[in-house]
Amino acid sequence: MNQMKLFRILYYVFLLDMILTIRVQAYIDPSVTTYAIQALAGVMIGLSAFLNIYWHRIARRLNIGSSSYKDFESDDLYFNDPVKGIKDELHYPVHTDDVKTGIWSDVPAAVFIPAAFVYLLIVYGPSEIYVSNRNEFWFDYPIMIKAAVPLFFLLCALLTVILMNVRKYSRNAFTILCAAVFSITVILYIHGVFMSGHVPPMDGTTPVWNEYYTDMVISLFVTILVIAGAAVMYHKLKEAGLLLMTVISFLIAAALGIMNIMMVFTTNIMDQKLHYIISEAHYSELSPEKNFIIFLLDAVDSRAVQKQMAEEPEFYKETFADFMFYPDTSGTYSFTQEAVPYIMNGKWFENQENFHDFQLNAMQESPLFQRLEREEWLIDYYDHDLMYLTDYDTIGRYRNAYRYDAEFSSLKEYAGASLRLTLFKYAPYYLKPLIRFEPGEFLSLRKLPEGMLANDFDHGNVRFHEQMNSTGFTVSDDHMPVFKFYHLDGAHTPFDYDEDFSIIEPGMGSYKTDVTVSMKTAAEFVQELRNTDVYDQTAVIIMADHGYGFENTGLTERANPLLMVKGFHERHDFRISKAPVSFTDLQDLYTSLLDGNKEDEQFVWKEGDYRQRRYLGYHYNKEYEMREFILEGNASHQEDYKPTGIIYTRP
Repeated sequence: MNQMKLFRILYYVFLLDMILTIRVQAYIDPSVTTYAIQALAGVMIGLSAFLNIYWHRIARRLNIGSSSYKDFESDDLYFNDPVKGIKDELHYPVHTDDVKTGIWSDVPAAVFIPAAFVYLLIVYGPSEIYVSNRNEFWFDYPIMIKAAVPLFFLLCALLTVILMNVRKYSRNAFTILCAAVFSITVILYIHGVFMSGHVPPMDGTTPVWNEYYTDMVISLFVTILVIAGAAVMYHKLKEAGLLLMTVISFLIAAALGIMNIMMVFTTNIMDQKLHYIISEAHYSELSPEKNFIIFLLDAVDSRAVQKQMAEEPEFYKETFADFMFYPDTSGTYSFTQEAVPYIMNGKWFENQENFHDFQLNAMQESPLFQRLEREEWLIDYYDHDLMYLTDYDTIGRYRNAYRYDAEFSSLKEYAGASLRLTLFKYAPYYLKPLIRFEPGEFLSLRKLPEGMLANDFDHGNVRFHEQMNSTGFTVSDDHMPVFKFYHLDGAHTPFDYDEDFSIIEPGMGSYKTDVTVSMKTAAEFVQELRNTDVYDQTAVIIMADHGYGFENTGLTERANPLLMVKGFHERHDFRISKAPVSFTDLQDLYTSLLDGNKEDEQFVWKEGDYRQRRYLGYHYNKEYEMREFILEGNASHQEDYKPTGIIYTRP
């Protein structure tokens, strides 16, 4: 191959790689992209200059032929016979598989090609997912990297040794393996960086893969294209093809490394988290004086409860006597992450700042918690989302929280879970259905502190059901008032309960069944309260954080959550109020309940009142684009939510 032609190909590869490997990520400041482009441009210019200066040496090292040598270089070997004194011409057969390129000249390919593959799966992929979903993980980024880096070097070394051993026996087999690893790397890279916009949510929902048919077809086309490109490199370019694959792999790894560095310097990825365990300590203990309980069932929609209420009116009348049900309740956010801080604080998050900082401040400055602390209430906080505590000084606020030094209980199991999560995003769409990852896998990998007084809190409906059937509620000897916040699975995906509280295969159940199980759980909770001597001394809110889109009605499909309320010393039939209430009224509701007000005084809004209620709707994992709606009618009627045109985006 002509030297300038090959040099030109390499130069365009550098240029193309520079363009393709830089993608503006939502979590990185746009100016970072400029730095990354400058860095890659420097790499490209440096490598180009290096090749320009040392091209002949590289060509000789890799035995890359050039047509310019054909006029004066011969493959024939000659020697002078010392006896005859004449020159004999010997023609030795040259086997390209054994002689043409030395083994050591293939070391760069055996190192850089698998290095790019392993770095993508073990380091960059998990890092990119982590920085985009930092609050979903209990561990710090340094803890993750501490586990990932040794694994990266181990796998790189293992793959390099395998490739070099194959190279000793057959260079063709070596080149084919390199081409295969290279193809897989490029396929994963393209899917993870450029084709991940339609990846199914990882919230436990069982994907309906038929809806991803178009993505699968495009994915298959990309796969065929990449494999065909690698085959062309192997068959047509020969030595230059392997060099191209090596260089491209190096540049992909370099680009991803630069992006990793940018994450470290431009995001809060290195911030240390608060490592603590929310245990089941005091799980069923009540105070003989006064108790205030918020019983939150995730994703239970008020419309679904109304349908079941119409089917089983006697069950609700008997079970929830003394409660007031508010079917016309408007929530504030589409998903738990934003909804729970609002429930505890009452402040709106409008993408005006880093959400992690916002939610920490929201919990620390919660008016409810501040009042409870002033009045010396004991606070038990049972929530599986371990992300709301502010600093180690305030952990003492929660009786059931324990500080510990975070580490993985099993690096092997972490590696498996991390790889499955990364592959779910980076693998081609036609392979994603084969990858199983459960959102709670990482929670099970915490190494719990020794001497912890109780089990780690389990948010499952089944666990609460077992606890109620086992011990029910007990009344302690401590006369301090107690506040309890329970956040259970409720009707959240993946719909893995049957009506008898048995765990079934994820996705085999239904939302309707999960709502039934949720309300049975609430019924057991209320009945066990009645079985104690402190029922009248207990105020209760049974609620959801948001509704559910079982009718697929758009951005406001989750805007109508469950809300039932019982004040202190309330005794009456089960009642339904059609007052137009909202989660914006919750802080006043807490105050009213703590002040001892009865049901008629809990909300200022009454049935028939006209009011406008605000709601921010957004799609899963797209909270960076919140759209404002004003509800001008009934919360159960989707057509009554009017978009204002205001969109809150990240700065």
